[in-house]
Amino acid sequence: MSIFTYPVMITAEDIKNECGIDLVEAYSAAEIPHFLNLVHSSIYDGCIYATGSADIKERIINKYIQDCEPIIKRALVTQAAYIHSQGHIGTESGITITADGQKAVVNKLELRSKNVSIGAVDILKACKIPLLYAGEGE
Repeated sequence: MSIFTYPVMITAEDIKNECGIDLVEAYSAAEIPHFLNLVHSSIYDGCIYATGSADIKERIINKYIQDCEPIIKRALVTQAAYIHSQGHIGTESGITITADGQKAVVNKLELRSKNVSIGAVDILKACKIPLLYAGEGE
């Protein structure tokens, strides 16, 4: 059970049905809720809510749920497959050390690009309801 709630969510069963990844076989029982929370927060907090107000975005999703739900679920399943295959890199802080030993700050879009599947972003961009603001950087 997740302590986080989002307008559209997926389950371990959705992931198994859509992309064949059985979370029960791949992860311990304690890791599955964490994995699902990571998938949801990557898409919502890292993408959909990254621009604008989360409250407004939730209202848009709820108003146009029939158009948004299948797109968001597809993006979530794509993100789950990405995280499963790539591993979790969410510990990235945005600060990196350059070759000469200096600290450099990585911008938010570059950091997000490592945490969120390009495929999931493309799915969200294709939604006829603007879940991502037009003009958001690549």
